Amino acid sequence: MRKLIILLLLGSVSATAQVNKNDVSAFMQAFTADSMMGRMAGTPSINKAADMVAAEFRKGGLSSVEGNAGYFQTFNMLKSEPLSVSVMVD
Repeated sequence: MRKLIILLLLGSVSATAQVNKNDVSAFMQAFTADSMMGRMAGTPSINKAADMVAAEFRKGGLSSVEGNAGYFQTFNMLKSEPLSVSVMVD
């Protein structure tokens, strides 16, 4: 399962890249749509969201960080769970 962090370096924006209000609005509507299913970590929808953002980075001419596979960085996630739970009521 791939775990992704999208890396953005502000200094890597192309000199010819321009931000268009309508493009940003269309992206945000798609990105926040119910069909994205909340984008919770560890779900397929987070990968879809990451791919959408990476496509926008490419479209805007952003460079990826050297040594990474495109705009993504792989890492391990740990999940901790309590061993026990107790409640005391007076």
